[in-house]
Amino acid sequence: MTSLGQKRRGEGAAIPSPAAIASAVEDALQPFGVKVCDLPLTPEAVWRLANHNPETERRDFLSMIPGAFEYYAPRSLGDAVKFLSEHKDDVKILSGGQSSLPLMKMRLSKPAFVVGHRPHCRSRQNHRKKAIAFILGALVTHAEIENSALLKSKCPPLPQTATTIADVQVRNRGTLGGSIAHADPAGDWPATVTWRSTRKSKSPGRTASAGVKCDEFFSAC
Repeated sequence: MTSLGQKRRGEGAAIPSPAAIASAVEDALQPFGVKVCDLPLTPEAVWRLANHNPETERRDFLSMIPGAFEYYAPRSLGDAVKFLSEHKDDVKILSGGQSSLPLMKMRLSKPAFVVGHRPHCRSRQNHRKKAIAFILGALVTHAEIENSALLKSKCPPLPQTATTIADVQVRNRGTLGGSIAHADPAGDWPATVTWRSTRKSKSPGRTASAGVKCDEFFSAC
């Protein structure tokens, strides 16, 4: 815990900030009789809040609903890679959804395509020990790492990190691969895996022994 009672350097300490700022803006706009129900609070959004007419103006922009997108369910990992290469920067991968969905609901992220891959990559949802290294599947959840007797015994920092992430509901849905791929500077996993000098799982097309070092991966994000 920090000196202010916040939860370490991870997302826990950052989560209340947007809500506190939104509450302050709402207090300032109280004479206009409006409520702040959406983020981001850009200057244009604040201006619209202060100048809206409840009788004539639609307030769809206040809804916490993601923008329109097309959902794609790949048939295989290769199919997913092909789709991602075709759409590049206009696509988002959905794993546990604990980082992506809040951003999409607040319209901070507006991908045209969303690729879901949980039902198609179950073989990557495991963890095991191989020689002196641990192999963690991309879809291993925070809760599975938190409760792993093997990791508690051989690599305690991983379960300890998982325990500090958000709440039980988020840990049951959120995944290690999703958190690392999202690479949020306020997230818990990027700092931990970089400190442990672990390697990401090999990417499709790489040889079995090839991988991407975490510091190189995050530098490229």
